[in-house]
Amino acid sequence: MVIATKYKATNIKTVFLIFAFVTVALLVILFFTDLVPYKKAPYILLAVGVAVYIYYILKKFMYIQYNDTSDKIVLRFFKIIPSTLDHHAIEIPKRTFVKYEIKQSILGLREEIILVQRTKNGVAKYPPVSISILNESQKKELTDSLDHIIRSNG
Repeated sequence: MVIATKYKATNIKTVFLIFAFVTVALLVILFFTDLVPYKKAPYILLAVGVAVYIYYILKKFMYIQYNDTSDKIVLRFFKIIPSTLDHHAIEIPKRTFVKYEIKQSILGLREEIILVQRTKNGVAKYPPVSISILNESQKKELTDSLDHIIRSNG
């Protein structure tokens, strides 16, 4: 099974960038003109812009590509906002995959998955990966796939 969030990730990033551009443009217009008689309007707009930015940071939207069609579980991911080129991948042979944990964090805004692998030195947990971008059916497909791999290892 393959899960990819390319289009949703692109849409989220596009909306964020357009929002940021429009907010900055409006701030410049409001600060340097007298179009709006209410003098606190730029500060209100700035507060809204900062609140939206903080929301995106707390959600920690990530592009995710999950693939279990070979003898390995492959999870590729990278942050959408802020835009950095830090691509990551987790590859776990199916025979060494032990379990996974899904945790809510940051006031329930972010949902993260932690994959656990058996190694020769014991059990190793991978760092959490935000799955906030996945819709409910994709989350169910992901957990069903992982559960199936765990049962087949049992």
